Amino acid sequence: MKYFFFFILFANYLIKTKGNFSLGAWTPIDTTTENVIDLAKKAVEKFNFEENEEVEFSGVSNALQQVVAGMNYKLIIKTTLKECPIKNKCIKYLEATIFEQVWTNTLNITVEALPPVTTETPTRSIYKSIHLETSVEEYIKSFYSYQK
Repeated sequence: MKYFFFFILFANYLIKTKGNFSLGAWTPIDTTTENVIDLAKKAVEKFNFEENEEVEFSGVSNALQQVVAGMNYKLIIKTTLKECPIKNKCIKYLEATIFEQVWTNTLNITVEALPPVTTETPTRSIYKSIHLETSVEEYIKSFYSYQK
């Protein structure tokens, strides 16, 4: 009976992820799934609480998952400042690292703001310098490829 429960749990996971996973490796996932969006909104709430800021969820730019004793997620979340005089100038990207273990109701969220995309972002240990003509998607891809 115990093994049947884990089989059902695993089968449910396969259905949700459409079989797109690899044990222990970070794999890209769909940014529009209900679970990813819910996790991203929780990360934004935590960011607002911890940093005493008012940003609104705009979308998920990139999402990765890692199968462990539960599920790790890395999300790049696009947010906007609630009170911004210039609509498209108040965009802030957040990086959230989330550990979720459904069967124990565990959810650990770590979230921080990514450096602003400006003409020249200072090079840090995990960030590469980028230029304005670099799209956010290219920046995100270079960020993850640099970490590997």
